[in-house]
Amino acid sequence: MKVKSIITSFLAAVALPAFSANADGPGAPLTYRHFNVEETDDRVLSMTPVPASPAPRWARGVSQENFDWTAQSVDKPFFARPIPFVLAPVDEGEPFGKHNHQPSITWLPNGDLLAIWYSTGREQGTELTVLASRLRPGADASDASSEFFKAPNRNMHGSSIFHDRKGIIYHFHGMAPNGV
Repeated sequence: MKVKSIITSFLAAVALPAFSANADGPGAPLTYRHFNVEETDDRVLSMTPVPASPAPRWARGVSQENFDWTAQSVDKPFFARPIPFVLAPVDEGEPFGKHNHQPSITWLPNGDLLAIWYSTGREQGTELTVLASRLRPGADASDASSEFFKAPNRNMHGSSIFHDRKGIIYHFHGMAPNGV
């Protein structure tokens, strides 16, 4: 599987295959979450993904089966209690700040809902990172969070994620210059 990255003026755009990750089976790419960034004169020249080991929680146990969305009723409204997705990590070493803001949520063909948001101790800091959690079909709770996207020594504001109904998830993101 290929991942396309476009960097324009500190806006990162990444396209991922729609199931996002399969850390449990063969051909398990896309389990990275950290990126090395090369820049000159405050201009991004390239971003290189750094493979994650172990895979982040959002990339584990991902069903590769398509969900039957037609089985859902379209004739009557559906009401349910809110299901929180901003949950503290349970895996050692995962970041989680006191400020958790600006979520973006998309559906996946396997029935999962994938949520991302930024988490930080202070909004101006370079520790600001993007976390993710997954709500799987039939579950009454989202998975605990894990890091989704981070370039070292950079503030990572402004995430947006959506599925294009053609098998690609698009992730757009603001990224400050090194050390800012």
